[in-house]
Amino acid sequence: MKRFTALVSALCLLLALFGCSEFSQGRTKPSNPIRFYYRLAEDPFNSDDGILGSERYDFGAKIPTLLEIFTQYFSGPTGETLVSPFPAGLEAKSVSLDNGVLTVTLDDSFSTLTGVNYTIAAACITRTMTQVEGVNSVCIETVSQHQLESSVPLSSADYVCREIATGDTETTVRLYFSDVNGRYLVAEERKNTFSDASQIPAYLIGQLIAGPQEKGSLATIPEGTKLLSVSVADDGTCTVDLSSEFLLNKPRTELLERMTVFSIVDSLTELKQISKVRLLIEGKPVTQYLDMDLSKPLVRDDAAIGVVRAGMNEADATLYVNSGQKTKLASVPVGVRKTSNGTETEALLQLLLNFKARNSLSCPIPSGTGVQSVGQEDGICHVDFSQKFLNCVGDETAEKLAVRSVAATLCTLDGITGVRISVNGSSSGLRYVDLGETFSPEPDWFFDN
Repeated sequence: MKRFTALVSALCLLLALFGCSEFSQGRTKPSNPIRFYYRLAEDPFNSDDGILGSERYDFGAKIPTLLEIFTQYFSGPTGETLVSPFPAGLEAKSVSLDNGVLTVTLDDSFSTLTGVNYTIAAACITRTMTQVEGVNSVCIETVSQHQLESSVPLSSADYVCREIATGDTETTVRLYFSDVNGRYLVAEERKNTFSDASQIPAYLIGQLIAGPQEKGSLATIPEGTKLLSVSVADDGTCTVDLSSEFLLNKPRTELLERMTVFSIVDSLTELKQISKVRLLIEGKPVTQYLDMDLSKPLVRDDAAIGVVRAGMNEADATLYVNSGQKTKLASVPVGVRKTSNGTETEALLQLLLNFKARNSLSCPIPSGTGVQSVGQEDGICHVDFSQKFLNCVGDETAEKLAVRSVAATLCTLDGITGVRISVNGSSSGLRYVDLGETFSPEPDWFFDN
């Protein structure tokens, strides 16, 4: 019987910044021996954990720190029946434990994992570390150029690894709808019986069209939209052809457009065989939907998933980045949290400066720009950038978008009503924008008409 794997994860990635400290040795005692979970090399379905397997490791009389456990764990399995799901040389930079939530910050190589490979690696870490005394769930963060990308805390029960065979098998799939504010995607699960994996993409789109079943979620697909066809190519591109209502009744705001498009993309890319999504309307590509260019395949955007965790001192903010249209910025909601030795404003600036280009979006700030100082007085935020900020000099559009991006982004934080920008302490340097001004979010200020 031909077998394949459907892996459904409970991963919700948010952009966040915060510091971690090592957990004290006195409470790092693992079960003895601890079981290190990895991916099974082949024929994984003989395991109760689906595609995961484990091997025992005994620290003996030693009580290891959490970092020591991770170091030993990431060295990989000793048996031939298991393979490491982690990038070679992966390191844990820091670990902390707070109210049962273990937060581990990994080096940037972990962020190279995407889709099902990320989910498998995260599930292995969670299964392993929840054996440690006091650990109920695990939050995984990756660090890249001072930017932290964070998942929500998840327990072992949040991961479902199961086989779907060619016979009728019930499986669980994950869908994404909009939250009540139209800013972030929230997950819902569905159970259904499939006789073949090729049925799942059409089922996902059908469920998105039908709408959410849980309170606190909003429908994302325009009213009247019908699925005309769906297919998956060998390169992982899923082509979805929708009826004309998807265009005629399209969302009226940029944020809702983002929810509509990425509810489709992120739901489909939960499936192992799908890496990107191409949207057609009545068999034809759409160059521009509302603001987004749908003519090219779209990749998964984990940053669109999740909610702001107010209980963890996160603030809801918005990044303003290049939209792909020459003179317009796009808004990208983010949850931001200050680091242990920095401010919320500094954290948000780092999220902006380190924004990774995806789906026609890119950072309008010149690459390599650093923040030399940040201050705030009477609602006005003062930011001093390094010399690299002036790399946009001479290009009128680039100058305006860079300045507007900084000011618009910072003004989404409570208490900031205006922004002043300098470079190496000077308000001169740009040709088309007077940095001596205070920039504030007046109506239509962010975008050119």
